[in-house]
Amino acid sequence: MNIEQPERQSVAVITATYRRAEAIQVWLPQALALQGVSEIVVVLDGPDADTARLLSNCRDDRLRFAVQPQQGVQAARRHGIDLATSDWIFLLDDDDGAPPSHILELVKAAERHQADVVGSPWMPWRAGRSSASLYEEETARPHRSFNLYSPPWSVPFADAETPFLPALVLMRREVAAVVFASQREVKGNAWREETQMFLQLHSQGLKLILARNSYTDALGAFEGGHHRSRIKYECSLASNEVLFVHRHRDQLTRLGDPHPGRSSIMFLLRRAVELGRGWLDRRTSSDAIDR
Repeated sequence: MNIEQPERQSVAVITATYRRAEAIQVWLPQALALQGVSEIVVVLDGPDADTARLLSNCRDDRLRFAVQPQQGVQAARRHGIDLATSDWIFLLDDDDGAPPSHILELVKAAERHQADVVGSPWMPWRAGRSSASLYEEETARPHRSFNLYSPPWSVPFADAETPFLPALVLMRREVAAVVFASQREVKGNAWREETQMFLQLHSQGLKLILARNSYTDALGAFEGGHHRSRIKYECSLASNEVLFVHRHRDQLTRLGDPHPGRSSIMFLLRRAVELGRGWLDRRTSSDAIDR
C-alpha cells in the first residue's frame, strides 16, 4: 500500500492520557517544541479536571483536547486519529518526548524509503543520564538486524526495514485510521499490541522503517493513570505474550526466529528473575531501614 505523497506533509501528534497532569506539564513544552507539527490532539480517557485545566491554559492554536468516557488507551488513540486532519499521525505517549527535529527526521526517512510507518529507537529514563548521551552511546554500537526481543533503544546501522519497531511511530493517516479501527483490544494491558499491529501491516505489504537519525525518550516516572495491580499486570503480560507468539508463530519464524515459543519462554523467565531481584533489593533496603 503506497500512497501518493502531497508536496507539503502535515503531521498531527496524538496523545492519550488520564489523571497525569504532572506528566502532561512536562510533556507539553516538548510536544509544542516539535518542528513540523500541524496539530496536537490530546484525548483524556475519562474525566480529568487537572489535566483539562492545564491544557485549557495553553494558547497554542495547534493544541486541542477532547474528553471521552473511559475506554482505554487504544480507544483514546482512535478518537484522536478521528479528530486529526493531517497527512501523518505521530503517536506519542504522555510521558515520552523527542528532540525538536524528530518529526522532520521521520518525515525525511518516510520520503527516502516511500514508507508507510516510520519509527525510531526509544531511550529509557535513567537518573543522572541524558537521553542524548544514551543515544550517542547506542549509535556507537549499531545493530544490523532486529527481532521481537531487540531492546527498544537499539540503533540500526542504517535505516532498517523491519516490523519490530518501538511503539512511538509516524504513520500515514490512511493507514492509522484503518489499522486502529480493526485492531483488537488486548485484555489486561497493551503488551504486544503495537507489535501485533506492525506485524499486521507488514503482512499486508506495507513498508515499515526503523530510522537511525533520531530517537524518542522517557521523560521520567510519573504518578496517575489507570490503577492496576502489579501482580495482575504481570500475569496479563505473560498471558498476552503466550497468545501473541502462538498467533504469530509462522510469521515470526519467517522473520528469522526458528523457535519463537522457546524465545518467548526465555524472555518470560528473564523477566521473572529481574522482578524477583528487584523485590529482594527492595526487601533488603526496607530491612536495613527498619534496623
